[in-house]
Amino acid sequence: MAPIAELTSFLLAHQRASPDSDVRPRILCETHVVLTLDTLRLATDFQQSITLAPMNTGNTRPYAHRRGLLTFSRMSEYPFGKRLRRPLYYTVVELAVEAGVRNIMDYVIEAAEMRCSTCEKAKLQGIQLVKILYP
Repeated sequence: MAPIAELTSFLLAHQRASPDSDVRPRILCETHVVLTLDTLRLATDFQQSITLAPMNTGNTRPYAHRRGLLTFSRMSEYPFGKRLRRPLYYTVVELAVEAGVRNIMDYVIEAAEMRCSTCEKAKLQGIQLVKILYP
């Protein structure tokens, strides 16, 4: 079971703020709820509605990658063979379900509060677990 969507909500929440904005440091310090999903079941149940992207479409750092009509592909048309030439982590970066998943809690394996933690000395940023909310 690969939790593809595990960090999506957390990462998108702090990537939307401009790096020059005074909002960004405040957002990074806030806690966010992160849902870990049973993506195999989700993908099986919603395979006709799922589109995949080889990039995080909300990210523009270190630079904005080209986006267009072919950024998202249907699961059946996604170039898995080409993407597998890269490390497994980069095979699928973003998963979207057209029209959403109304019964998302049926797919939740875990819900947790998380926040970013930074080490100024080493210039590293990580994601820190605050507490498990579910199960």
